[in-house]
Amino acid sequence: MFILYLFVTSSLLCSGSAHWEDSDTDDILNLLRRANVYKTFRHWMLQNNKVYDDLRSTWDRFQIFKDNVAKVIQMNEKSNGLAVFGLTEFADLTPLEFIQLVLNGLLKPDIPDRSDNHTNVTGIVHESFDWTKEGVETAVRDQGNVGTCYIFTALDVIASRWRLKGHDPVNLSHEQVADCLAFHDDRTSEKMACGINGGVPQAVYEYIKNVGGITREEDYPYCVGSGRCKPCAPEGYFPRLCGMYPIQHCVVSDSCKAKLRREKFVPGLKVARWNYVTANEEQLAIELERYGPLAAALDAADLQLYRKGIIVPDKCRSQNINHAVLLVGYGSESGTKFWRLKNSWGREFGENGYFRIARDIGACGINQFVTNVELE
Repeated sequence: MFILYLFVTSSLLCSGSAHWEDSDTDDILNLLRRANVYKTFRHWMLQNNKVYDDLRSTWDRFQIFKDNVAKVIQMNEKSNGLAVFGLTEFADLTPLEFIQLVLNGLLKPDIPDRSDNHTNVTGIVHESFDWTKEGVETAVRDQGNVGTCYIFTALDVIASRWRLKGHDPVNLSHEQVADCLAFHDDRTSEKMACGINGGVPQAVYEYIKNVGGITREEDYPYCVGSGRCKPCAPEGYFPRLCGMYPIQHCVVSDSCKAKLRREKFVPGLKVARWNYVTANEEQLAIELERYGPLAAALDAADLQLYRKGIIVPDKCRSQNINHAVLLVGYGSESGTKFWRLKNSWGREFGENGYFRIARDIGACGINQFVTNVELE
């Protein structure tokens, strides 16, 4: 039985590239109920390269893991096949730790005043649409252990607009923005950014507009997420609002002033303006299809143990926005309308780096902070 259990969990619960069949769910839940959970934990540690400081830490993490095994069973029963949850790389974290350690890349902005800075388009909402089928999206990336989701989301929007203008695909430098961008305004958090400690996509648009451009990934590669470089805090970093800069022993040669080369900016790529998109989800679908992928944000609490399918809000709250993602498409399945979104946690997450969430109900606040950008 245990050999069978390891085979099933290793291929279905712990592998982001696995594909679940609907008929598998009941068998997996039964195995989870009967299996030796500590052996499962040890196997999960090996698959996810988890090493803890000592036996006490290992035991503490096991207790959390055991709680999450129970949650996986409960959540799968509750979702009734619409979504599937499993033992992801975050299965040794409490919900609070997941929020504090993983969902730390978006600084919740003020509720936008859309009266003079939004679009209101009309058109037809089709049965489904997906920009990933149109060849305008860059590959799924992994932001690593820093708060840069807002940078990945904003640059994905800009790269897609560049492609839609007829240019060759381009991978833009996340590291340039992470190293160089810090901004605060005591009056509003609308454009706030704290480098690798979080920010909002709007700040990235403003930065690229003001600095005059952005380099390619190949000229300024991403390294801070994996710890391969230790940049110092960007100029303007404000600890009172941003918190203590997470890199204590930074390296000047890894930092913005030493690495930024304006002559390496992508020729002709300049941001003209950005705008908020209406929170009306029918109009949002129309704008998505008309203009391209859009930057969005949500409370991502329900993503901790997500594997595949359509998330219907459970633990998430629309007022607790904490993660930036890219809105790429919409559709429906089994009578449930959904949004499709690109994440920045690598291809092992969810549906090959993407996830789906219920549409037309303001799920997890997904419609509250959507932005669009226009290039010159």
